[in-house]
Formats: sequence, structure tokens, C-alpha cells
Amino acid sequence: MAQLSFEVSSELEKQIEGMVFNTAKNVLAELEKREPMGKPYMNLKECCQYVGCSNVTLNDWIRERKLQVIKIGGKKYIAKITIDQFMMNHQK
Repeated sequence: MAQLSFEVSSELEKQIEGMVFNTAKNVLAELEKREPMGKPYMNLKECCQYVGCSNVTLNDWIRERKLQVIKIGGKKYIAKITIDQFMMNHQK
């Protein structure tokens, strides 16, 4: 296997490290937005982000289509598995 090596100044090395770090940080932040969601339960805002719908739409689904929610202390949560199954059941 061929190997490529070259020398760069310490300033350029620091700039490259910074760019790689910022890129990784941005990718992780974007993944976190898409999947708040390494957790099994989401609040309604997180659920809207997860499926890409508005709060009005989600509340309609809860009311009209009987999407199950978990109520704890006045707050509502939806299990990730529940919304996944709900979406699969409503695909055409």
C-alpha cells in the first residue's frame, strides 16, 4: 500500500485540526437535531422534529388517529417506537 507524507507548518496543522473539529461538531449537532433521539421517549417538540411535522399536525394525530402519548406531570411524551410504528401503519 502506498503512503503519502508531507510536512506542514504548525500553524497550518492547527488550522486543519480546528476545521476537522468544527466539522465533526457540526455533524454531531445535526445528527442530534435529526435524532434527539438516542433516547426512547421524546417530548412533543422533539417528536415533531423527528418526523418532520408541525405541532398542529402532531396534535391532530394524537386526537384523531389516536396516537398514544404518555402524560407525566402535565407534560406529554411519545415513545420513539410508538411514533415509528404509527408512521409505518399510515404509509400508503
